[in-house]
Amino acid sequence: MLDAPQQWSGRLALRAQCPGSDNECPALAGGYELEGGVDRGALVFRSPLGIVLAELRWDQHGATRRVQGKTQHYDDVQAVVADTVAAGLPVAVLLDWLRGVPSPAMGWHVGGEQLLVARQEEPFVEVRVVPDRDALQVKERGTP
Repeated sequence: MLDAPQQWSGRLALRAQCPGSDNECPALAGGYELEGGVDRGALVFRSPLGIVLAELRWDQHGATRRVQGKTQHYDDVQAVVADTVAAGLPVAVLLDWLRGVPSPAMGWHVGGEQLLVARQEEPFVEVRVVPDRDALQVKERGTP
């Protein structure tokens, strides 16, 4: 029997230092829809009003980002995420947390049960993720 596809949605807020600068980049806040895993998946960022800001897709052949009808190609999921949110947000850590699996990443501090707060000091990045209520219920049912 095949595993059901993994899907999550919720709200996300990101603050990060701009690459090559001591200044903070404009903050990103809104909704997200995440499907799949590290090897194959999709991530959609939405504005607070629900407008699609960016759609990321990845598989074993590479990754793409679609913004305002234009598609860019990348080598892998980390490259497309880093270019999209100006930070090396560890996708594997985010996916593990949503699944309820501890996954430390060097330089990142993750805390919270119903709120993921991941923080890296150098370069500064702070991510807050709040899954939708249904996603939390699925996580709680799947947690031993």
